[in-house]
Amino acid sequence: MSNQMVVRKRIARIIVGLTLLASCGGASKYTSPQQWVDEAAQPGRLPLAAKAGVWSASKTQPLGSGEVAIRSKFLEHKGTTCTYEVELKNLSGAPLSERIGIVKPDDPQVHENNSVSASLTASETAVWELEHRECRLTFGSSTEMGKCAECEPVLKYVGT
Repeated sequence: MSNQMVVRKRIARIIVGLTLLASCGGASKYTSPQQWVDEAAQPGRLPLAAKAGVWSASKTQPLGSGEVAIRSKFLEHKGTTCTYEVELKNLSGAPLSERIGIVKPDDPQVHENNSVSASLTASETAVWELEHRECRLTFGSSTEMGKCAECEPVLKYVGT
């Protein structure tokens, strides 16, 4: 192998390494967990707790033809995927059936591959495990939720 080829391979490795480092490193936009809890209280956003494994405060929001109380529990961040348990309680007097998923605020639709079909009778409560994909990279599995909070999770249903 020529010296020129060896140099090109080394440069390519350096570029790949720097790209990976830039995508998973960097400062968080939040200086404290309370900041993402407060920001997640905005309409449409998935409510978040200050740490992993703890249920967030409940908030009420419209979902399809009804209204639900929603809260979430962050489970883990693996690669570019953030996993949550999402609890919905149907506050409507009628059954509610919607396809729901977690997306970024600028994503116009729920994707079939990371959504669930949620069917709730009047006053029923249920929990689903949902993934929020394409967030900032982390290597391995982590319960540090700062990068996932930066991804600004929004719970959407088909039709929003």
